[in-house]
Amino acid sequence: MSLRKPRPTRSSSRPLWTGKKTPTARRMSTMKINPDQNTSLEQLKNLDAYRASQRTPVEFFPIDLDLGTGFPYLVASIDHTYGVAVPVGRDWMDHYDQLPQKTTLKLVSTSTFHRDGTDYLQVTLTDENLLRTFGDFVDNLFEALGDNEGTDPGEVTVQLLTESQRLFRAAGTAVPSNEVQAGLLLELETLRRLYDGIGADALRRWTGPDNERHDFELADLSLECKATLSRENLAVTIHGAHQLSPMGDKPLVLLVRKYEKTIDGGLSVPDLIREISALPGIDTEEFARKLGEAGLSPEVLEKDAEFTRFNHVESHEFDITEAFPHVEAEHLSNRINQVSYTVDLRDPSSIPGHRDSLKILKEDN
Repeated sequence: MSLRKPRPTRSSSRPLWTGKKTPTARRMSTMKINPDQNTSLEQLKNLDAYRASQRTPVEFFPIDLDLGTGFPYLVASIDHTYGVAVPVGRDWMDHYDQLPQKTTLKLVSTSTFHRDGTDYLQVTLTDENLLRTFGDFVDNLFEALGDNEGTDPGEVTVQLLTESQRLFRAAGTAVPSNEVQAGLLLELETLRRLYDGIGADALRRWTGPDNERHDFELADLSLECKATLSRENLAVTIHGAHQLSPMGDKPLVLLVRKYEKTIDGGLSVPDLIREISALPGIDTEEFARKLGEAGLSPEVLEKDAEFTRFNHVESHEFDITEAFPHVEAEHLSNRINQVSYTVDLRDPSSIPGHRDSLKILKEDN
C-alpha cells in the first residue's frame, strides 16, 4: 500500500485529509491531551459544517490514503452522527458477515455496505458528545492502516476497536469520585516528584494504569501509592494478595497521603496533568494513553470545574518488610481469590517500616 500525495481541494470549503503521518509510531489505543493534535476531529467538524451548508442529509469525504482495497471515507450525517468507512476485501467481508457479534462497544456501532463496486466497514459514533475521543480513534486508525499493509483493512479496524474499548469506556464516564481523584492525585504527585530525580523516564516507570502489581517500578525500587480522605483514621485499602509483595529482591515502599477537600487553593487532578504535560521530554501521547487507561478521557478532563481540589493533611512512607501488617500470598489457599483488605495506619510511627523522614513525598520548601 502506498500513501499518496494529497490532491488539491476542489473547493476552499471542502475539508481534505492530508495523509501526513507522525514520524514515530503511536500505540494503537491512544488519546491526546492537546486537541490541536487531533486532525480527524477538525476534519469531521468541517465535513459536518460543509454538509449543513449544502443541506444534504449525509456527506462522504474521501481520505487520500490508498489501502489497495480502495480509499476510506469520513462520514457526517444530519443527525450529528459521525463515522469512518474503510474499504475491505471480499473474503474478509464474507467472514465478517458471519460473525454473531460485530462489536462489543456501546458508544460506537459497526455496519457494512457496498458502494461503487467496493465493500466497506463503517464505524459510527453514537454519541456526538464524544467526538474528540472518536477523532483520536480515527487518527489512530489511519496510522494503523498505513502501518499494516499486509493485513486486510477490515481486520485492522476490528483489532483497533477491540484495543480501544477502554478508551471509549473512559470517554463515557463522569468525573471520578473524590476517592478515585485522591488516588490519582497521589500517583500524579509521585510522578512529578520522580521527574525531578530521573527526568522524563518517570513516565515509563508509572505502571499503575497498565494494571501492574505496583504503581511505580523504578530500576531499584517499587512504589505503591495509597491516598485517603478519612478524617477519623489513617486506613488504606490493599487490593490483591500481591500488592504489598516485593518484586523479587527489589525493595517496596508504601506511600500514604491523607487529603482534605478545599474550595479555594489546593491542587486538582487537571492542574497536575497540565503541569506534567508541559515538562520537557514528556511524551504527551503516552501520558494521555496512561490517563485514558486510568479512566480520564479528553471529555472527562474538559469538566475541569467538576473536579475536586485537595490540600495535604499528612504524608507517610513505609518500607514494606515482613513485620509490616499485610497478607502474605504464599499463606493463602489457592481457592481464595480477589483478596481485598484494610490496613489501619493510625499512630504511624509505631508501625514497622515507618520512615522518620520523607524521601519521596518530601514537600518543597
